[in-house]
Amino acid sequence: MLADTIYSGVPAGWFGLKQHIEIGPMSGLSNVRYWLEQRSIKLEPTLVNAIFSAAKASNKVLSENAIWQIVNAHTV
Repeated sequence: MLADTIYSGVPAGWFGLKQHIEIGPMSGLSNVRYWLEQRSIKLEPTLVNAIFSAAKASNKVLSENAIWQIVNAHTV
């Protein structure tokens, strides 16, 4: 994974781990897409935008629970 070699001094893959990507106010759409893809969630534009908007409106990294709440609200 490209992020593993660009954002890490020591790539997580060297230890059999995966890069952990968070979603927060400084995140881009690619962070949201990656988070959803890693959980096998379909990349619906409205869902991606809802998570992205919540991240931009926040002053901190979104918790896993907060993101799941948005996902669940869009799958009902």
